[in-house]
Amino acid sequence: MSYIIYLDQNILSDFRQKKIDSVGNNDNRLLKLALKSEQSTVVYSYVNLQEILQIEKIEYRQEHIEVLMELSAQYIEPSTGQLKTTNPEMIWNEYLEIIKTNNEIGVDSLMYTQ
Repeated sequence: MSYIIYLDQNILSDFRQKKIDSVGNNDNRLLKLALKSEQSTVVYSYVNLQEILQIEKIEYRQEHIEVLMELSAQYIEPSTGQLKTTNPEMIWNEYLEIIKTNNEIGVDSLMYTQ
C-alpha cells in the first residue's frame, strides 16, 4: 500500500538537515527516513512554494527545496490536481520565473475558476 503525504511548511522546516543536526531530534530524522520509503509519496503545492518564497534568507529557501528533493516530493499541479514528478528545484525555478513575469506586468495574484 502506498501513502500520499502532504507536509505543511513547518514540518518541511523541521526536516532541514541543519535543523535536525542543531536540535538533535532523532524522531524527525527517523520520520524523514521513513518518508523516503517506496510506500510514501510526499507531495507539495503552490502554497508550499508561496511560503518558501516568504523566507527572507535565500540559503534557508534553498534548504527547503533540498528537503523536497531528498524526499522525491511530487508537485500537485493546481489547475489539474495531477502529480508532477519533475525535480522540485525545476518547479521552484519555474515558480520564481512566473512570479517575476507577473510582477513585471503588474499581476500580483491569480484566481482559478471552474
